[in-house]
Amino acid sequence: QLLTKCIRNLPNTCGPALEVIVTLTFDEYSLVSNAANKTLEIFSQILEETSVSNLTSVIEEKLFNLSSILPRIMRDTDEGNKLVVLRLLKGYLQLLGSHVSQLTFSYAHMTRLIQALVQTILIDTRNISIQETKTTSVWIEEKEDDELLLPNLSYIHLREEQSVVLIQSICSILGEHGQSHILLDYMIQQCTGSTHQRSESLVILHWILCGIPDNIHLDAVVEGMLQVREEGQGGVYDDCLVLCILAECC
Repeated sequence: QLLTKCIRNLPNTCGPALEVIVTLTFDEYSLVSNAANKTLEIFSQILEETSVSNLTSVIEEKLFNLSSILPRIMRDTDEGNKLVVLRLLKGYLQLLGSHVSQLTFSYAHMTRLIQALVQTILIDTRNISIQETKTTSVWIEEKEDDELLLPNLSYIHLREEQSVVLIQSICSILGEHGQSHILLDYMIQQCTGSTHQRSESLVILHWILCGIPDNIHLDAVVEGMLQVREEGQGGVYDDCLVLCILAECC
């Protein structure tokens, strides 16, 4: 009742209520999670059908704050806290729906979120083996499932598979609802010219592409990946990730 009937008059109250309900969508009891998901579906429809800019701003501010603390939370040893923050990020993005495009129009919001995701998936390259480097190209040729195209990556701060799946979903939502040309241009800039966190940026780009609509032209992405290959400064992971992204663009 509070969320559906008091949106315009009580935006500051709706914010905390939203956080509680988004959290409950992941409750282990299906009766609780189903009821919470139903509420969010109704609320999301209201956001789509009416202009409630004050509440949209509240959600965007919550996303910005979560993006700011995400790298610190990921360095913590408490896997439960990581899942809570990632679930909130995903839930708020799902709530915004088509309004995510407005989020990507804001350079501050977009860069804060993307950089937080990049820092979250820092890749552990200490366990790379000769066997992996020799079989990478075979994996790319034989596997058809998009998720299986990526090499077997190990992340420094992510120990739960659930966390990785949530980040994939977050990136996919950004790709589906964000301003594609702005989002992809920014990601290409992050992948070219410098090797600093290039592998992580390539992974995020790949997951964003999984959500990009089929009617979006990806010529700029192909050119960017070819440039990365020409620079030739990356390791085996970078080469493999570039091939994965090129396969995604075909």
